[in-house]
Amino acid sequence: MKEVSVFLDLKSIHNCRDLKGIPTKDGRVIKPGKLIRCGHLASASQEDLSLLQKMPVSDVVDFRSSWEKQTMPDQKVAGSTYHDILMFNESKLGSIENASQMEKIVAENPIDAMAVIYSELLTDPYCINQWKAFFNILLESKGAVVFHCTQGKDRTGLGAILIESLLGVDPELIFDDYMQTNMYMEDHANADSKAVQNALNLDQFEELGTVNPLLFVCPQYYQTAMKTIEEHWGNVDNYLEQVLGIDANMKKQFQDKFLQ
Repeated sequence: MKEVSVFLDLKSIHNCRDLKGIPTKDGRVIKPGKLIRCGHLASASQEDLSLLQKMPVSDVVDFRSSWEKQTMPDQKVAGSTYHDILMFNESKLGSIENASQMEKIVAENPIDAMAVIYSELLTDPYCINQWKAFFNILLESKGAVVFHCTQGKDRTGLGAILIESLLGVDPELIFDDYMQTNMYMEDHANADSKAVQNALNLDQFEELGTVNPLLFVCPQYYQTAMKTIEEHWGNVDNYLEQVLGIDANMKKQFQDKFLQ
């Protein structure tokens, strides 16, 4: 497993990484202290929050659902603007008639269930509007942007994929950075497993070898995201332009802002 983004050893914030130094195909690199991905900030210590404040962090983007935020509200980074960008279409989730059937599907075939979620995150009109809002925050930010979900692996991972694609990072490095998450998940697997089981009212999960597919990232999830984009829009560049509305001028603004 290859380390691409820089791990920030913050004791109370899980899976925290700076995208700094990741090279792009045109020979530039991502600036340090500008794009920070991580898990939730609910358990963040004052020491770690102070470190983020000193970067300085100007914006915190929380991709989590209302339920996740109510259960584990973020500790706030002083001086930053907090943005609720809920990446799950909660009205759509709420319309599922047979919740127990959904729970059974997740338990019996979590890889397929997660793949469906990745596809929905890219194609659902609600989610598309949320991605647009996220990229507007990035473009207007004055300091570092912290973006996170609960574990910092799926919604956050997909956000990083889109950012790195926009900045011109080679797809192989994007994939490696996506998979890098698994370097930090083992220590939290037991606690996270209990949280997921409680959320879904499940007693156990099918496992992929020794890896629980709901607690780690899998190549299949990344491949599903790429396949979904390719089937609908041909490539990620087209998705960014045609779906998220990032034209050539905006792309240049992003690259000038976040690359050196």
